Amino acid sequence: MSELERVHWFLREECNLKRCAYCFGPLTEGKADPDRDVELAKVLVENGVRKVILGGGEPTLARNLEEVLQVLKGGGISVSLHTNGLLLTDERLDRWKGLVDDIALPFDAVDKMTQRRLRGKDFMGVFENLTQLADKINSRGIGLGWHTVFTRINRNEIPEIYKIINEQRFSYWRIYEYNTDLARQAWLTAEWLSTEDRIRGFLKSQSLEKLGTAKKGGTDCLLADFLRIEEEMGKLMDSRVTFVARLDSRKEPYSFLTNDGRVDYYAWYSDKRRKTLGNVQSDGFMKVAGRWQKVREHDEFDEDDWLETTSATPLWARLDDGIYFTEEVEEVLPKYIPEMVRLADLWQERNE
Repeated sequence: MSELERVHWFLREECNLKRCAYCFGPLTEGKADPDRDVELAKVLVENGVRKVILGGGEPTLARNLEEVLQVLKGGGISVSLHTNGLLLTDERLDRWKGLVDDIALPFDAVDKMTQRRLRGKDFMGVFENLTQLADKINSRGIGLGWHTVFTRINRNEIPEIYKIINEQRFSYWRIYEYNTDLARQAWLTAEWLSTEDRIRGFLKSQSLEKLGTAKKGGTDCLLADFLRIEEEMGKLMDSRVTFVARLDSRKEPYSFLTNDGRVDYYAWYSDKRRKTLGNVQSDGFMKVAGRWQKVREHDEFDEDDWLETTSATPLWARLDDGIYFTEEVEEVLPKYIPEMVRLADLWQERNE
C-alpha cells in the first residue's frame, strides 16, 4: 500500500476569482497541461491512492475534469471537489453523480461586506445563492462540505454561519485558522507581478491577521480567539465541525500534487514555506512516497524550523514548553494572567 494514500491535487492553479484575501494557493503565471491530467490520474490509481482532494486554484476550470473523475472513480478512489462554486451548473452536477463523493463550498461570513472583502465582488453571486446551491448538491446524493477561513474580520461570525448551514444536510464543516505566513509568501514570491501588485496583495493578506500585545500576554491574538470560539462551538457536540489550527502537532504535514507532477508539502513545525518531495512522473511515485513517509515520521524534522515556529506563537502557548524569556512574563499585566493560564490549558488539551 502506498504511503501517499491521500493526495491534495492542485488540478488548476489558475482561478476565476481575483485572488482571495487569505488564499495561500500557488501563484503562477504558467498554464496547466490538460494532457497531463489524465496521465497523473492514472498514476494515482496505479499506486494505491485512496482519496484525492481536487482543488487549486479552481479545479472546475479543467476542461477535461470529467475524464479525470472517471479515471479516479474507476480506480476506486474517493474524490472530494473543493470549488468556489462559480461554475457549478445543474448539468454538471447531474453528470458528476457517482463521480464525486463530496463537494466543499466556501462560507466565510454572514455579513455581505465581510464576505466581499474576503473573496471579492465576483463571488457575491454564489454567496447570495449558497443555500440553493447546497440543496442542488444534496439532491443529487453528493456529499456536502463547508470551509471557513478564520480571520480577524470574520471571527465572531462562526456561530451564525453554523445556524445557517445546519438548516441543511452536510457532511463536514472545517474552520481553518488563517495562515498569514503562507499567504504573504505567495505574494512575495510572485516575481512576475508588478511590485505595486505584490505590495498590495501582501498588505491585504496582512490585514486579516490579529497580533497580540505583550501587556496582555497574547490573550488578544487571533489564535486566542480561535480557541475561544472552538471551545464555544464544542458545546454543540457536533462531530461534523472541525477546527484546524495552523500550528497543530496533531495534524500530519500536507502534501500537494501540482499539474506538472511535482509534490510539495509543508508541516506544522515549518509552515512558513513549502518544500518539494519530488516528481511522481520523473522520479517515480514510490520514490516520492518513500520521502513522504520520512516526513510523516519526522525523520526530516528540522529543529531550527520548529524552534522558529514555536517562538512565534503567543506567550501562553509556550509556557508548558518553557520557551520564553522571563522579561516576557514580567511585562504581562496581572489581570491577564488567569486568561493566559486558561488558554494555555486549552492549547495543551487540543495538542495531546
